[in-house]
Amino acid sequence: MIINVKNGCSDDILSEEGSSQGDVPAMAMYAIATKPLLEKLRESVDSDNCKQVWYADDSSGAGQILEIKKWWDENGKQLILAIVVVVGSYGGWSLWQSNELAASEIASDLYEEILEVSLVEAGESPTQEARNDIVRIANELMESHSDSVYAQYGALFAAQQHVIDGDLNAAESALNWVLENPKTGIFSGEDQGLVLAVTLRLARIVLSKGEAERALGIVNNVIPGPFEAGYSELRGDIYVALGRNVDARESYLAAQQAGSASDILQLKLSQLPNDN
Repeated sequence: MIINVKNGCSDDILSEEGSSQGDVPAMAMYAIATKPLLEKLRESVDSDNCKQVWYADDSSGAGQILEIKKWWDENGKQLILAIVVVVGSYGGWSLWQSNELAASEIASDLYEEILEVSLVEAGESPTQEARNDIVRIANELMESHSDSVYAQYGALFAAQQHVIDGDLNAAESALNWVLENPKTGIFSGEDQGLVLAVTLRLARIVLSKGEAERALGIVNNVIPGPFEAGYSELRGDIYVALGRNVDARESYLAAQQAGSASDILQLKLSQLPNDN
């Protein structure tokens, strides 16, 4: 809210708790909570002498004074109880929102720590101590803030440090955690782009472990969409590891057709033998 003050300038009053104006869940909760009351009142009201008058979320009774008084005597307690339920539901929703905001701020601070620790000069890697700190903070995010997007990105950072350390099993576990926890929050859906990117990284790590058949199963189990070039190139790498050079060539060409202009991809194609 913006208000005018005496000197003609404006000042802000920030909303600190409760649902903000236009918050869709707030109105939905109000409607769900009051519907049973409306149905009950409709059954008990003498519609010829006393009517319910509503405008948005404002309600009152209309009719002859005596009829309204009679209606109140019969239904007033139920109305008060319904109001208490609605107010209680709203308070519970506000408390939940406040707790979620506080948790999100903590997760954000932890992720910012990861970013600060991981800052290095171009071409360099974090020190062993820094890598340990990144993994530690990422684990805290995954354990205490598992429904946060910061936990997902923290897991990606952890996987990167494990790869640098040569611990491919730990890297695989970190990436699998992301795939097993794709949603962030009750009302959030999966980030399909993130899932596809993580799956691609996972398949590369599995291939690096020498498990080409399992890596092939991973890439063949998804629809890559905008990641078609990357998946096709990796599929070609897997076929090379399996000795299937014809399939590898087809996959590399598919990667080029999907938009990849990588010099490395062209080099892979030129180095393929023409046998089967």
